[in-house]
Amino acid sequence: MTETRVTRSTLEQAGFRVVTRDRANCAVVAVLQERPDLVLYANDKRHPSLAGTYLAAATVYAALFKTSPAGLKYTAGLDEPTAKFLQNVAWETVQDYFRTVQTVAK
Repeated sequence: MTETRVTRSTLEQAGFRVVTRDRANCAVVAVLQERPDLVLYANDKRHPSLAGTYLAAATVYAALFKTSPAGLKYTAGLDEPTAKFLQNVAWETVQDYFRTVQTVAK
């Protein structure tokens, strides 16, 4: 039996639009680079912490509405500076993504 590895590139070449969590992962990397003290995952290292969940939600918000989540009043119980920081990272990450998509599409 021959094993065939299906990659994102293979699917995209076949005309499929591949939706992944890459943008959320990029946001996590950006947060950890600027604020390594911020805990984004629960102790099991598989599930997000409150801050990780907030970051993911802010990233989805930014991507869906193509609007910055910065300034949203809801902080999910996070302190305001942390929520604002996560909102800004989410927006920057989504803007970077859309710039990349536009560049690739040209």
